[in-house]
Amino acid sequence: MNYHLQNNDDTAKNTFGDRQVITIRLRDLDRDVIKSKQGLIDSILKHMKLETCDDMEERFSKAVMILDGFDELCMIENIENYNELIEELAEIELDGYQYIITSRPHYIKKEIDSSCEFITLQHFDKDKRTEWIGHYTSPEFCNQPLNDEIKKYIVSISDDTDSAICDTPMTLYMLVAKDISIDLTKNSWKLYHHIFYNELLETDYNKMFGRKYKHKIHRYKEIFYKVTEEIAYQMYLSNNNQFYVSSGELREIIKKLLDNDTRLTNKRINYLIEQCYALCNYWKETGDGAVEFYHNNIRDFFLCEKIYRELNAIYADYKLSPNDKIGKIIEFFKQFTKAPLQDMVCKFILLRAEKDVNDKNSFVYKEKEQRLLPYLFEEMLTNGTLYNNLNEKQYIQAIINILSCTAQVYRHIYEYILIKDGYMRWWNSVDNINEKSDIITYCFRYIFKHHLMNIYHKECISSRIDIHFLNLFESNLENMNFRGANLSGANLNGANLSGTSLIDASLIDAHLNGANLSGASLIRTCLVNADLIGADLRNANLPNSFTSYSQDEQVWHLKNLNIVGLKI
Repeated sequence: MNYHLQNNDDTAKNTFGDRQVITIRLRDLDRDVIKSKQGLIDSILKHMKLETCDDMEERFSKAVMILDGFDELCMIENIENYNELIEELAEIELDGYQYIITSRPHYIKKEIDSSCEFITLQHFDKDKRTEWIGHYTSPEFCNQPLNDEIKKYIVSISDDTDSAICDTPMTLYMLVAKDISIDLTKNSWKLYHHIFYNELLETDYNKMFGRKYKHKIHRYKEIFYKVTEEIAYQMYLSNNNQFYVSSGELREIIKKLLDNDTRLTNKRINYLIEQCYALCNYWKETGDGAVEFYHNNIRDFFLCEKIYRELNAIYADYKLSPNDKIGKIIEFFKQFTKAPLQDMVCKFILLRAEKDVNDKNSFVYKEKEQRLLPYLFEEMLTNGTLYNNLNEKQYIQAIINILSCTAQVYRHIYEYILIKDGYMRWWNSVDNINEKSDIITYCFRYIFKHHLMNIYHKECISSRIDIHFLNLFESNLENMNFRGANLSGANLNGANLSGTSLIDASLIDAHLNGANLSGASLIRTCLVNADLIGADLRNANLPNSFTSYSQDEQVWHLKNLNIVGLKI
């Protein structure tokens, strides 16, 4: 709309007539004013350097106001009742004003109390992709050949976010024109890597630039790729609330990367990288020097790539002893204080691990050989390393985030390292954890509750975990998934296990005195010698699949199962 307005063309005249248009990016507003006033108008007036709404009406009569990026405003400020901000616009009653508000889905509710129409921009659905294929192959349009397997794949793409990269015109073209193997479509990481590394990064840039820069871009392709990884990490540091980077932030990222690289001291090369990095990836420009990924999945892909790059380098350093490697790994994960990893980051980690598990140069393969994780995680929990240099006010949450990110990365690579039906070991000495780790009782649920992004999406990181004899006294383990886990001898006295899955888990010799097991699933759970005295069993699904809201009936049925040594 603004493009047509700028050109004052027929589209602009047909759309707006003689009306004035005010376009405001909500990310530019003073957020402190929004929070203090609980509304948008005061911040809009301040941004426009106007005193009152009357001043705005006088200068811009009966205007159309475009408010861009409402979702970014909501996420950054954590405003719970953000729809009230929109309702305020209707209550102000600016004479003849109309509003166009842009947002990602889910931030504007259709129940808001004002006269609204909703337009949703969708990725290509099956019908639209079929139409696109028709245009690509039809003699009347492109008249291009199309591999039958790729055609079948394009038509069968699901409409969820996992496939979003493959249902836009650019990537559809890359799928059909670049002769992408059907094998790549079975693993999203392989497909993304092919598109953003092999295809975009290997483009013949010499056709785009004169002799001055001939061959230079291709020579530094790894730097371009790494710049993008750091941009994705910069967005993570905003707690995934910032979807763009400014030109100033970009310069700082490049400067930090290049300061220690003697090849890149030449200012012209530095400038080349700053100007040309975006050619290698999938960007859109905001118009003021800022850039953002076309899709959040691309950001998540490159954050996965940064994690692999850093860990590959640590594991590959033959000069480091195992203890030194563990120290380096801890220092790396100490950067991840802002939030747990997004689900799509974890999915890319899992999908890349599938490829890397047999690659002798990858940290996945080396971890399979060296098994550093139990030493690493025990060290993180017991020696106080994570407490250093953290903001005291938020250090507990920061530590939870560090441990969560570590657990997410390693659990997903271990999906291809674990033997079938094997347990996931997070430490060597449970006695050491019980004696020195005060944080585990409080934080266990927050660290291990995240989804395990396997193909079934039914398990958590806590599934198949080995926590025998661990002290989780009075811990909150509500709605956890301990499917197939080893909790033998664990101290779960007084713990909240309501709604928790203990299917196929071992509770041999476990202490559950006074525990809350209401609504928990105990199907095929081994309860030999377990102590359930005083445990709340209402509505729990018992090992024989019996369930009742009556505590007495539940106890009676458990006793009649004649489980060896069960105390109840």
